Amino acid sequence: MALPAVSGFEQKLNDATLKQQDRQRIEAELKLFQSQVGQRVTVKPVTYHNPKTRQDEPAAEVFLQGKSEPLCWISREHVSAVTRELTGILVSNGRYSLTAICTLAN
Repeated sequence: MALPAVSGFEQKLNDATLKQQDRQRIEAELKLFQSQVGQRVTVKPVTYHNPKTRQDEPAAEVFLQGKSEPLCWISREHVSAVTRELTGILVSNGRYSLTAICTLAN
């Protein structure tokens, strides 16, 4: 199963009010994010509380193997495919995102 993994870089970098020093910091973070290609990951279903709507929403976070903080999340359009914890590997998927290739077997 291929799950697009995002981290909000495109929205951040397209902000017209972004200062140059912030742009450089975000570009460095994006480069580090992209360097994770080939790493093993765990995708976990979670519940996200949306402060704008004040509603709980399903979500899925992507963790590098052995890390307790999420690297990114699965795009909203693909969250429904994550019904349980999955393991896989990250592959490249364009400038601002990666793809988590996960196995469906237990």
